[in-house]
Amino acid sequence: MRRNESTIRYIKHIIVWSALLLYLGVAAVVQGTDLTWPQVLKEVRQKYPDVTQLSGAQLDSWLSSSKRSAPVLLDARTSDEYNVSNLKGAHRALSKEEALKVLAKAPKDRSVVVYCSVGYRSSKLASQLQKSGFTKVYNLEGGIFAWKNAGRTVYKNNQPTSAVHPYSKEWGVLLNR
Repeated sequence: MRRNESTIRYIKHIIVWSALLLYLGVAAVVQGTDLTWPQVLKEVRQKYPDVTQLSGAQLDSWLSSSKRSAPVLLDARTSDEYNVSNLKGAHRALSKEEALKVLAKAPKDRSVVVYCSVGYRSSKLASQLQKSGFTKVYNLEGGIFAWKNAGRTVYKNNQPTSAVHPYSKEWGVLLNR
């Protein structure tokens, strides 16, 4: 029974995000424009104003620093996306429940950085974690697309790779080839 409830929650999550992405894709077409980074980043910040956005350069510096503890990295994408590539050491957590399992033994002031393709799903998850009491939660602004577009390394099975799942044809236009 518990597995069925989890599956139903997962399907509902996919339906909601698919509808949002379809709406944004349709809105861009109706307006006669393609998706652009300024548009996406602005919309994410407007929808999730309480989520601190962390640039790829800031995260890269943080991960390279021996003076700071590395944050817990949460990948808020589907397993299909995650399996193509991810940030090294990231835990996949598509939902708040999955994220809370990963963070079960972490103190509420543990630094957590959440990412997805461009920032919508991860900002939503970051907001949910904040509401659950975590005080140092950040969204990787622009997600794994912006990370890879800046020439930073992504991994598959802990090995560097050049591939990134484009999520869809519409959203893939934000990913440099």
